[in-house]
Amino acid sequence: LKAATVTGAAIAAGTVSGVVNTEAAAQSVGKSGTLCMKSVVAQPSLFFYPGEELAADEIRVSVMGSGWGSVVRRRQAACSLFIELGNGDSFVWDLGMGSLINYNTMQVPYSRMDKVFLTHLHAVHTTDVIPLYCFGPAGGDRFKPLRIWGPSGDRPELGVKYMMETGLKAYTNWHTTSFRTVVPGSSPTTGAYGIDVTELDYRKSGGIAYRKNGVTIKHWPALHTIDGAIGYRLEWRGMSVVWSGDTNPSHIFVENNKQGADLMFHETAPIPDRVVASGVPKELANAVVNSSHTRARALGKIFALTKPNLGVTIHCPADPQEVSTYLDEVRIHWKGPYQLVANDLMVFN
Repeated sequence: LKAATVTGAAIAAGTVSGVVNTEAAAQSVGKSGTLCMKSVVAQPSLFFYPGEELAADEIRVSVMGSGWGSVVRRRQAACSLFIELGNGDSFVWDLGMGSLINYNTMQVPYSRMDKVFLTHLHAVHTTDVIPLYCFGPAGGDRFKPLRIWGPSGDRPELGVKYMMETGLKAYTNWHTTSFRTVVPGSSPTTGAYGIDVTELDYRKSGGIAYRKNGVTIKHWPALHTIDGAIGYRLEWRGMSVVWSGDTNPSHIFVENNKQGADLMFHETAPIPDRVVASGVPKELANAVVNSSHTRARALGKIFALTKPNLGVTIHCPADPQEVSTYLDEVRIHWKGPYQLVANDLMVFN
């Protein structure tokens, strides 16, 4: 505290004392005694940016959110994967609460986040679409409509098109109306506050969600609470990345991934007792885990049937008491390469 006081006084006086050894003091100081804006904005030691140039035939996947349900904290935001390809393409798979903080921390430009693929419409997978939409043009560099892919539902009002074109636009109406007074080209239809939604038939197994620049993204039904959840598989230059989304163990998943994958991200539920320990009634904990998620032992069986080059647990509370359970249960059926995502900002090349 004493050193901090000295540092503050030194900066205020426009000088740097010998006892000052902080990054703030190392910034260049303006003549008026204020910090230069350039040095304030660019503090590289505060950020980890996945800006390493990719080879032409390389894929990078950054885990921007690995958390489970409402268990969101500093080390684990809600679900999101950021996929970058050597051809310059990039894709966001799910964008749950808190995950946008990781994108911002890693200084990912908003223009690189304009293709968002949602597995289903639970808030823990979709919440941060709101700030992405709101601030893409107002605080970032996206000046074209936000593009979103996601599943249909049994009724129109349960599909992604209704959620985005009606719900998101209504929720953000005051925000976008105010910013349209200062943001050029921010039309609510064709400009920066437009939304281009592609609704995918959740019932279709092996459907094509996206095909462009040699990239193919496929989808299939996932078994999660009610109808209207899907999983995704990206294929490019002989490589593949899979994200199960939330799902019960499913033969549909296995059928769509029986050729394996380079990276297979699959949700992994904690044991119900862990959910009970957080204050959830036992009956509800059992219902949540067993009716709509995949336990670690079942995940091991799925890996054994699909044989990925690397199977990855994600969407799980990665507390120390859980780690041994995940490992032991998966290993009952799967002895191959396996990675437990212990925290956000893990990067796979």
